[in-house]
Amino acid sequence: MKKILFVAFAATLLTAGCQKPEIINQVPGDAMTFSTGMSKLTKADNTGDLTTLKAQDFSVWAYYAADDQHTAADDKWKVYDKIANVKVSDGDGGKWGTTEQYYWPGVGKELIFFAVSADTKTIGETTFGTDGTENTTSKVKISDDRTSLAIENFEVNNEAPYVDLMIADVVQQHQGDKVVDLNFHHALAKVEFLFKTITNEDNLTVTVNSLTVADVKTKGTFSTVQSTKTKSGDDAGEGTTGDDTTGGGTTTTYSGTQTEVGFHWTGQDVAKPFSVKNTDAPASFVLTDEYQTYSTWMVIPQGISTTKVTVNYTIGEKDFNSIFDLYTKDLTEWQPNQYIAYRITL
Repeated sequence: MKKILFVAFAATLLTAGCQKPEIINQVPGDAMTFSTGMSKLTKADNTGDLTTLKAQDFSVWAYYAADDQHTAADDKWKVYDKIANVKVSDGDGGKWGTTEQYYWPGVGKELIFFAVSADTKTIGETTFGTDGTENTTSKVKISDDRTSLAIENFEVNNEAPYVDLMIADVVQQHQGDKVVDLNFHHALAKVEFLFKTITNEDNLTVTVNSLTVADVKTKGTFSTVQSTKTKSGDDAGEGTTGDDTTGGGTTTTYSGTQTEVGFHWTGQDVAKPFSVKNTDAPASFVLTDEYQTYSTWMVIPQGISTTKVTVNYTIGEKDFNSIFDLYTKDLTEWQPNQYIAYRITL
């Protein structure tokens, strides 16, 4: 009889214990947070406006920088806490955040962060199976040694070339730095067309109807390639932009050491017609004696040594086509993180 009562009493204790679990390995510290900056466009008076970045949001990837002695022996380079292609959005008060909260792995344990802002087609989706298997439709691919990033077949919509591709500096840090500070760079070139006219005796109206470039490449493969340039010590926090011969550049931060990497584009497709009408202004784009923006494009970096633009415009009631070179002696290619303004007088 005593034996039966003892077993029943033990079962009661077990049931009570299941109702109030005790967390014995709770991760200390605040939730992971992000802040952003925007590098200046080269060759332009641009202060690094975050408007486009806020409109597009961005995705972040986080990896273990080293093995964790308290877990498996092969943590290094693995995705941390399923932070792979996790969307980070701009919220109230300019604070960036994720739908779910993520916490650091512990004191002194560093993570490597990559971040990309682009269109939905490029970013894709990433999910994890019950066994931890990663499944992704994202075009963003990060090297196995977590030093570089590539995007195959990135494509600009030649009918609506407004999506930007922005790549953040690669950051390695631990929770002691609290906020993951991401500084983004433009991987594309920004091309803007502005028009004005001159006063004429007959007071004729000058109107731009369309603008067409016959041979713009709209698809290519993007990659970051590490160079030998490094910064360390107290200067490491300043942030620098690479001046690789192909233009652009980003900075990798490794525990007080920054290693610059260049932006590279390869495998651009065969050029195709690129025709854009001004969609933000009235159909009749009437010129004045002050420059007005007709259209702004984001384009794949490429050579333009033979590239020409055709402008169809009307003076009075007569239509004209004028063909202009887009290259000059000092400008033979559109480079990453470069702003080019074409000012045309008709």
